[in-house]
Amino acid sequence: MSDPWERLADEQIVNPVKSRMKAAQTRAERKRQKALQERDILFRQWTKWHREHKQELLTGRFSGPATALCEFLESMTIEDGAALIDLVSRGPWRSTDKDTKFTVLSLIDHAICYLRKREGLYPIDDPLPGEEDSVFLCIKAVLI
Repeated sequence: MSDPWERLADEQIVNPVKSRMKAAQTRAERKRQKALQERDILFRQWTKWHREHKQELLTGRFSGPATALCEFLESMTIEDGAALIDLVSRGPWRSTDKDTKFTVLSLIDHAICYLRKREGLYPIDDPLPGEEDSVFLCIKAVLI
């Protein structure tokens, strides 16, 4: 401590009060660490859940169209929005259950966000009212 006023204040605090202050700081730090650990556990569970659903999609009833979609998403460029909309429109996704549609939408969303970040753009860029819909919103409208 270089500030004489802080040093004086520290000298004026009695030891029992200092102990309580330190215990309160320790409790707060433990609480913060516990919250971080819980967040990490939930994130791992969420990641596992998404990985399992993607695997189910790739090995299930729609394995052919799902594999084609995933291959397209991996090789997609920023200019391929219209081709992606066309691919989803031609696919069997309209007649699937809600869980499958959600999995397809989340795969597309993840790919678009990753591609936009790689290009130096914001991951999500929804249009303002009156502007043309984004690729993701067009795909969402096709599926719903």
